[in-house]
Amino acid sequence: MQASSHRLAALSRLPVLAALLVACVAPGQEKADSLQAPAMTAPPISPVARENLDQAIKNYDEAIRLNPGNGRAYYNRGNAYNQKADNDHAISDYDEAIRLDPGFASAYNNRGIVLLRKRLFDQAISDFDHAIRLDPRHVNAYNNRGLAYDNKRDETRAMADLNMATSLDPKYVNAYVNRARIYERNGDYDRAIAELGEAIRLDPERALPYYNRGAVYFRKADYGRAIADYDEAIRLNPNYDAAYTNRGRTYHARGQYDRAIADFNEAIRLNPNNQTAFNSRGVAYEAKARQTETAAPSVKSRQ
Repeated sequence: MQASSHRLAALSRLPVLAALLVACVAPGQEKADSLQAPAMTAPPISPVARENLDQAIKNYDEAIRLNPGNGRAYYNRGNAYNQKADNDHAISDYDEAIRLDPGFASAYNNRGIVLLRKRLFDQAISDFDHAIRLDPRHVNAYNNRGLAYDNKRDETRAMADLNMATSLDPKYVNAYVNRARIYERNGDYDRAIAELGEAIRLDPERALPYYNRGAVYFRKADYGRAIADYDEAIRLNPNYDAAYTNRGRTYHARGQYDRAIADFNEAIRLNPNNQTAFNSRGVAYEAKARQTETAAPSVKSRQ
């Protein structure tokens, strides 16, 4: 019983479901998932991606030098800083883009994302309000404002915005993912699973809905389905350290400590700053030690 209570205490701290923030990109740029960040933080970027962003910033610097009134260049440079999680530089560039073009709805939306990341929720909501006022069909702004309200625990307004997003675009995957987080938080696991199932149906190649559904299945102690979803998340994104961490915790809950430790090892290899994986690995080694001690007397009795 003691080992079981240790295990449950360790696993109760499973990370919350990830949220999806959506930035707008300039015409001609590929739309990426760079701002779909767990726990309201910018995702880590590879050294190669960082180098490319630095090169992009240098080019925008030159465009701005040649034409200081080019609001689009400020906006694009702000997006590059945004992806690097350089919040202050991103906000400064969005400020200038808006000053040059007060009707630039997407600049308000993207500045709102940075403010949301900084947990300045009221300021973020004000920017999303501006974006929606300028473009009443700005689906991303409704989604993002919904997340801001959700962080203020104003779930009524959050749901209204997320519902508006799917009303404007029934195939808007991010709103389904974000609605699922609210259902999950309130213990309505079946509705959360249904929302994530729809997100997966609409976009089966996106890893995050599988990751989130795996977390909900974990809450329901449906460990087999949880592991299957984490398997798929990892197949789609082999560098998804959080998915390795959560799958490791699920193996731990099943008493499969060696498999849990292997997953924590991989999570730490992918992200040496993953403190949750380090803590969980320590718990797994401790549980394995208790398991070994419990088994030792029976081994001796057979000798």
